[in-house]
Amino acid sequence: MFILPLLDKHPDYIFYQSFSILRLFHAGSFIGEFKLHPAIRQLWLLMKGVTDSLVILFWTIVTVFFLSYIYGLIGMKYIAVHEGTESQVHASREYFGNVLTSAFSMFQVMTVDTWADGIARPVGLHKSWFFVSFVALTLFVLTNLVTSLVVSNAFRSAAAETAEVKAAADEARRREVIELHALFKEMDSDKSGFIDQKEFESAVRSSVIARKFEALGFEDEDLVELWQLLDDGDGRLTIDEFIGAIRKMKEPPSASDVFDLLRRVRSLLGYIMELSKLSEEVELDLWHSAAQVNLTREGIRGLKEASAEMRLRWLKKN
Repeated sequence: MFILPLLDKHPDYIFYQSFSILRLFHAGSFIGEFKLHPAIRQLWLLMKGVTDSLVILFWTIVTVFFLSYIYGLIGMKYIAVHEGTESQVHASREYFGNVLTSAFSMFQVMTVDTWADGIARPVGLHKSWFFVSFVALTLFVLTNLVTSLVVSNAFRSAAAETAEVKAAADEARRREVIELHALFKEMDSDKSGFIDQKEFESAVRSSVIARKFEALGFEDEDLVELWQLLDDGDGRLTIDEFIGAIRKMKEPPSASDVFDLLRRVRSLLGYIMELSKLSEEVELDLWHSAAQVNLTREGIRGLKEASAEMRLRWLKKN
């Protein structure tokens, strides 16, 4: 769009201008991605429901025109020649004097709005069956039928859009697995089929690997603690563990994940309480042991003093 204006006076400008059609393909791909955004999806479904119902709406208009025309002809024959008061005759001839006026009058009646009161009230006193049948046919039957068809189309469009969103999500997950598989192979420097902490830390120091992790949504500061989050305690990661852990970290937690975490936390709290009780028992045993040691020391000290006293007595006697 910035280059073509410069070629305005070029002899082959028309030829170059034909390439602007390529922008339509770019716009089409952009719309295809744009319509899957959650904030736009409802608006897109509404617009698609309208566009998918254009054929139905067209034939509805044709049917309304046809019914208005038929009833307009009948109105010209049976209403315009109606004999009554001067105001009734004037209204009959004004609203049903020719085909176009008569058809438009029937359209007014079909809308059941206040602008049709001047037609139905003065004229319909003697031909009520005429207006009742027309309203029943157009409003109660045709309008409800069209509404049901439009709603049905909207449901079909929503189902198709849901399937499209699911297919797009499946394709995104498939591409993500391929990218993670290639990333694992690149980090596995010794080709052993698993990576240890040394290989992982060496790999994330590479700017290439760091950029790939950044594309997956991990910042540089996240990579420092990433190994501790990925490792399950055995000191190494297989390709299935690596891919599964990275995907779980990227996806929002589900209800089952939250309940599983709650269960694990409760189990951990139970273990901590048991450990606390054991530590209290050990502390009490140590306190008793320390008391016994002190008593033993006092006893040994008493024995030493008694032994020394007995020795002094023995020396004095001898």
